[in-house]
Amino acid sequence: MHRPTGVTALAIVYLLSGGLSLVASSVAVVGARQLTAEAEHSGDALSALATDFASCGDAVFCTGLLGTCASLFTLGTGAGLWTLQSWGWRIALFRSTVKLATHLVAGARGALTLNHVVGVLANIAVLAYLSRPHVRLALSEAPINAG
Repeated sequence: MHRPTGVTALAIVYLLSGGLSLVASSVAVVGARQLTAEAEHSGDALSALATDFASCGDAVFCTGLLGTCASLFTLGTGAGLWTLQSWGWRIALFRSTVKLATHLVAGARGALTLNHVVGVLANIAVLAYLSRPHVRLALSEAPINAG
């Protein structure tokens, strides 16, 4: 079975966003380690602030590490969709459902922004597309035709 155009587009979006997120998360991890190291080696009169900088660096490091894990998850989703794996379909459904829920919760808490509205609409569209019969068939353990 050939990969549907929408699945190809989703796979490319997941691969690109996962790659860019991985770079950003890696920069955050490296920068946080540098911030923590500089704060710990501070020997000047501002040493009282060194502890605050070190804890800030630790928080950024943890956030960057979580971002790295999420980026790898996104890259895996893209790879699963690209190769028409059924687990890629399930992960894409899971990701879109979780993202939709987080956008809805943020909106319910009064943090409604254009980003949240676009996120809600995009994730509803992804869920609707992934639920279409021809997409489900394409992602049901059937190998891709080479021709």
